[in-house]
Amino acid sequence: MATPDTHKRLFHAIVWRHEPDQVGERVTTYAEDVMAAKRLLEEKYGKGCVFDLHNASDAEKPR
Repeated sequence: MATPDTHKRLFHAIVWRHEPDQVGERVTTYAEDVMAAKRLLEEKYGKGCVFDLHNASDAEKPR
C-alpha cells in the first residue's frame, strides 16, 4: 500500500485474477481519482484482471 498524499484518496478493490477457482484479493491503494486507481490496479495485476473498485467518500454522496 502506498503512503497517503494530500491530493490522493483511498480506494478499496477486490481483484479477481485469471484463474477461475481463485478467490478475490482485497487491496487498497491511494490515487488522485478512480481512473488513476484503475491504472494502478492494471499495472500491478495485468490488463485482463477483473476488479470491483470504490472510494468510500464517493459512495456516500447522494446521487
